Amino acid sequence: MSYQQALEDIKLGYYEAAIAKLDPLLHADPSQAKLWYAKALALVNLQRFGEAVTSAQLSVQLNPTFAPGYQLLGNACTQLEDKRGAISAYKQAAHCYLDQGDKKQAQTCLDKLKALGPQFIPNEQKSFQESQEFFQKISVDAESGDHEAALNNLNWLLNFDPKNAEALAKRG
Repeated sequence: MSYQQALEDIKLGYYEAAIAKLDPLLHADPSQAKLWYAKALALVNLQRFGEAVTSAQLSVQLNPTFAPGYQLLGNACTQLEDKRGAISAYKQAAHCYLDQGDKKQAQTCLDKLKALGPQFIPNEQKSFQESQEFFQKISVDAESGDHEAALNNLNWLLNFDPKNAEALAKRG
C-alpha cells in the first residue's frame, strides 16, 4: 500500500479505501504531515469532521507552513460550527499563502473568514478602526524596540496590499 494509491483513491472518491491504505502508513511513520493531510481530506469527504480536525491538526503541527492543511482544518471546523477554530485556521492559512506568494489562495481564505458571518465582514468604519489599531500596534512595537515584529507586520500587510500608502510610509 502506498501514499500514491491512497491519493488515487481520494481522487476517485474511494475515501474509506484511502483511509484503509493511509492508516498502516501512519502507524509505521506518524511523522509524515502529508499522510495526515490526506487522511483529513478523505475524512472531510466522508463528513467525519471531528476526526478530520484531529488529522488536519496533526498535519499542521508536523508542518507549520503547510497552508492547505490549515485551509482544510478551517473547512472541518466550519462544518462543526467551531467558528473560533475556523477563524484561527483560515487566518493561519492566509498568512502561509502570503508567505509563499500565493495571493489568490490567501484571498480565498479571507473570503472564507467573511463567509463565517456578518461580524467578520468589515464595514468602512470598522475597517478604518481596525486598520488604525493595527498601525498603532506597529508603532508600539517599534517604539518599544521590537523593530522585527513591527517590520514583520508591515511586510505581511504589504504582501497582501503592496500599495498601502500608510504601510509603505511607516516601513520607510
